[in-house]
Parts: sequence; structure tokens; C-alpha cells
Amino acid sequence: MFKKTMCAVGFAGCGLLGFAAVAHAGPLVPPPNVVGMSESEARGVLADDGYKPKVISRNGGGPNCVVFHQSSVTDFAYRQNDDEDVYRVYLAVNCLA
Repeated sequence: MFKKTMCAVGFAGCGLLGFAAVAHAGPLVPPPNVVGMSESEARGVLADDGYKPKVISRNGGGPNCVVFHQSSVTDFAYRQNDDEDVYRVYLAVNCLA
């Protein structure tokens, strides 16, 4: 009897975990690839698609910055006490003189 009960509880737990994983999936549409674009152009493209780009790495000190890496992250609504998820894209840029 104990083994059957533990088996039933285990299957129920797996079902709940599976549901939770589906309920908190990331964005259904990945952000556009902006690698190789200028920083301002990349910000515009991502903002037009509803993303909030943020530069987290800036190499060099010149005015002409080009994106060489991007990473997308989902800030779920339950972490922000908000009604909807916010999808952010972090950029790394190389600035040439």
C-alpha cells in the first residue's frame, strides 16, 4: 500500500512540476538578432519589437559602437508585482574610435 501511495504522489508531483514549467515559459518569439548592428540601430529594432535592451558590456571608448553579443532574459510578472512579463535583451558592444 505504501509503495502505491508514494507512486501516486510522485506522479501527481511530476504533473504539477510539468504544468509549472509550461506556465512560466520564456517568450514565444525570440528577439531579432542585432549582432553586427550599431548600438542605436539595435536599440531601435529591439524596442520596436517590445524588448527593453540594456548594454551591460562596453569595450573601447569611441563613439561608434557595434553589438557583438546579445542575450535575452525574461523578468516574470510575479517577480515585479506587475501584470505582465517583461522581456529584456542584454547587449555587449565594441566601441571604435
